[in-house]
Amino acid sequence: MKKLILLLLLISISLTIASCEAKDKTTDTEPPPPGQTQEPTPVAPPEQNRPDDPGEPFEGKIVIITPSPSVDFNYRNAQPVVAKYGSEKIVHKSWSWGFLDSEVRDQFAEEIGEDNEVRAVVVNPFWVDSPSALEKILEKMEDMFIVYCLGMYWSNHEQLHDLAQTADMIIILDTDGMGPAMAQQAHKMGAETFVHYTMSWSMDLDEVARRDLIERECDALGIVFVEVVLPDYLRLVEAVHTSNFFREDVPRVVEEYGLDTALYSPDYPVEMIAYDLGAIIPQPYGLLFSPLNVGLRSISNRAVDTFLWEDEDFGEMDLRAKVAIESTREALAERGMLGRVSNWPIPYHFMNTYAATEYAIKWINGEVSRERIDVGVLKQLMEDYAGVEVFLNPYIDPDIGKVFENILLMRMDYITY
Repeated sequence: MKKLILLLLLISISLTIASCEAKDKTTDTEPPPPGQTQEPTPVAPPEQNRPDDPGEPFEGKIVIITPSPSVDFNYRNAQPVVAKYGSEKIVHKSWSWGFLDSEVRDQFAEEIGEDNEVRAVVVNPFWVDSPSALEKILEKMEDMFIVYCLGMYWSNHEQLHDLAQTADMIIILDTDGMGPAMAQQAHKMGAETFVHYTMSWSMDLDEVARRDLIERECDALGIVFVEVVLPDYLRLVEAVHTSNFFREDVPRVVEEYGLDTALYSPDYPVEMIAYDLGAIIPQPYGLLFSPLNVGLRSISNRAVDTFLWEDEDFGEMDLRAKVAIESTREALAERGMLGRVSNWPIPYHFMNTYAATEYAIKWINGEVSRERIDVGVLKQLMEDYAGVEVFLNPYIDPDIGKVFENILLMRMDYITY
């Protein structure tokens, strides 16, 4: 009798273990049943990355170059590391885009190059006319760590080859990788159809490649891929006509394909319309401000918007982003939209500047190799700041197949509101 009881007990334990293993295997891959939503992704930036952390001491100075405050929100991306280490150690300089201010840029670039205390320079975002202003800095490259953080799209492969010769590290958005990732995220959120809006006259090669990768991944996941190409006449008319087209067409596709339809447009924020309809948004139009997206703010006219956007110190961007996420979830919950919208948890230029600066400090202190990028160290620095997994891959030139180890393609995992 005891043997029979013991046998039954062992069988029960085995079935329980098998059930748990099966649950673990399906948690991240199977979409929720129709009408149900994915659990929100918790985001809690680590305490050690708060500005009151004194950080790791280092010799000399690090210069961070951003756009001027009158031109770009990204002027603020230096503020978290300035707040952490102080303005004497982190020197924040800014310049305007374009060639009109080249003399100003050349002047202070020469000053940086002549300052023997400067050990590293981070340019974020980096633009095509920046190298001319950095010649004086590049003369000291052997004693400096140079980082370029590029904008969202960069189709000029020959230019990247040249930049790889003048910078120790280049961080660029992985626009190709975001294609399959977007489709996989839509699958997790229960999408049965993926609608991609295409403005054929404005898409560059990177965007075309990403659209094709989205379609391929949708086919592999069993998601119906639908491409809506905007009428050619919209190329020649005012933006208001384009917005009118979306206001009419987004409800049409949602009615035709159902609420479990994921929507994406690389050229226009369709999420502002999709929120009201209850469709799925796997990735917003503009990742630049994520999670402080203008489209998301349109559904949450709250006092917290003042905290998120007023022109003040952005040294606590990790906390500011967390407040934005919580505020957005509250607004989406009121609309029954939780689990239907996802985003990146931090503005990527802020994360890039933070991680590049922290990596430069390790370079100055001899904690990482001077000959090659320690991708594992950089990845951990990024993940500590963002609070989610970050994916880094070396850039491979599509024309010649050459691998550039110091050009890293970056994308983040999504949070689900």
